[in-house]
Amino acid sequence: MFDDSIRPIAEAGLADLVDPGDRICDELHLIGTPGHSPGHLSVHIRSTGEAALLIGDVAHHPCQMAHPRWSSTVDFDPVQAAHTRNALFATFAGTPAQILGGHFVGGPIARDGEAYRIIM
Repeated sequence: MFDDSIRPIAEAGLADLVDPGDRICDELHLIGTPGHSPGHLSVHIRSTGEAALLIGDVAHHPCQMAHPRWSSTVDFDPVQAAHTRNALFATFAGTPAQILGGHFVGGPIARDGEAYRIIM
């Protein structure tokens, strides 16, 4: 289950495994976002009336908001990645949540026809 680089940590009882849907604390909730890699998760943060979504590698560039069906060549399952992107963006479009990409500066997003865009 663990590769050799983290096996000592797991064997020492210092690793906690998490699943999609887990609530780490009142402010942190994990969302399953498969496609880029098996087990990929995004982190939804809510605190003091503010919200953010750390999307990791759900999208590698804002053009994937304008074209959610476009997948990166490094996506493990490009069809699933596109489905995940569209579902996640549909859920958070029009909310005040700050969408934070792992590879680009984000912000709140809005629906734009069949696509999405960062609100500047």
